Amino acid sequence: MVEEILEISSTRIRVRYKFLNDSKSDVKTIVAFPMPRFGWNPGEAQLDANVGPMSSFETRADGQKVKTSVDTKAFLKEKDISALLRAEGYTEKEMVDVMSCNLGAVSEGQCIAESIVKRIPGIAEDGHPNFSVQQTAWWEQKFPAGKIVEIEHSYQPKVGNVYQIYNYNGKPDDSALLRPWVPGGSSGAEDGRRACTHEGGDDAVISRAKRLQKLNDGEVWMTLNDLEYVLGTGRNWKGPIDSFTLRIEKASPDQVVSLCFPGKPKQVDHRTLEFRATQFVPPDDLVVYFYTVKTAGQIDREPRKK
Repeated sequence: MVEEILEISSTRIRVRYKFLNDSKSDVKTIVAFPMPRFGWNPGEAQLDANVGPMSSFETRADGQKVKTSVDTKAFLKEKDISALLRAEGYTEKEMVDVMSCNLGAVSEGQCIAESIVKRIPGIAEDGHPNFSVQQTAWWEQKFPAGKIVEIEHSYQPKVGNVYQIYNYNGKPDDSALLRPWVPGGSSGAEDGRRACTHEGGDDAVISRAKRLQKLNDGEVWMTLNDLEYVLGTGRNWKGPIDSFTLRIEKASPDQVVSLCFPGKPKQVDHRTLEFRATQFVPPDDLVVYFYTVKTAGQIDREPRKK
């Protein structure tokens, strides 16, 4: 791969690749783009927002739109249970749709039929889905001999959303910063998809919360939006990536970003961080945390969306 430019925000992911076929023959092959696995989340399901990103997924090759197919798989821990669910009458669409099951349906036991719960032990927990889903877009692509092909993907990512009140009942809590919600528990530090710290990480979030508390402008709310991106597929091509660029765009200048990535970021502007690497061998996954800290007064004064 000659070049990869990856741009990530909490509302859009865009990635551009340049592939060089340095052989003397044309190559036609299947290209696959996997999304991270996702599961049921109580906050998102309640808002009917816990859906996969494939509905907004677009691919272009040398500027021309490409029609892609989507493969959907379901996993109970690390076991592929897709065939078991299909045998119970589930379509791939229904494997995704069940993740939008709201709290009312969960309490009534309406998310997953009792007959399926009995036949597939562990598939549900306290009424909600206890398995995860992964979707992969794929298509057949021709790479002409000796030429560069530019591939571009763009989509709205699935973003986790959890919050806590820093000074609930007027008592500040510095003991544990909020982490993404994980199936089988609440939001907490047990999540294995841990992000590292840049811009001071946890300390920067707590420091901002303390400063805002002194404004006496109501409770201080800390919100975490987390997202994941599968980087590891970049290792499937010949050798390392010659030139790799990662850009992280914040929703606002005072948002705090936390992620694991080698090197020190460059501050491109008041909302954008940029990492660059050459001869880059990508890790499996990239996890990014976007922390927003505001007072109740600031939230109340924000313009309402129509």
